[in-house]
Amino acid sequence: MAILNRLTQWGGVALLALCLTSPAVAEQKQQFGAYEVHYNAFNSTFLQPEIASQYHLVRSKERGLLNIAVLKDGKPCKTMISGSVKNLAGQRVTLTFQEITEPSAVYYLSDFTISNDDTLEFSITVRPDPQGAPHELHFTQTFFRD
Repeated sequence: MAILNRLTQWGGVALLALCLTSPAVAEQKQQFGAYEVHYNAFNSTFLQPEIASQYHLVRSKERGLLNIAVLKDGKPCKTMISGSVKNLAGQRVTLTFQEITEPSAVYYLSDFTISNDDTLEFSITVRPDPQGAPHELHFTQTFFRD
């Protein structure tokens, strides 16, 4: 229920639908001073077909999706974001983020390739304040094909 409350606070109906299409999707967050960075990565097949179509995202057992939102004082804020994903063989791919802006939400999506039983390392740089220091976010996640 806590994730539902947090996502409702973010406001985006599409974000809520995007993130809660499967119980296997878990929200994670990291605090950087006044900024909260919420993130989750999941198989793109967890997306509802209409959400994937609305945002021109590919639903495939070979694609994952990274979702990032930044809040300042509980309110969504735009940010500059970049990052990469690396597999255990050391192959690194630069992520390209799509900004989604809704009346009460801003979030960033990037897709990436997955294999079965694939452990990926994410390295993300978030810079909500252009004059401020960037914030580094690192996490590892294992993906399984549906």
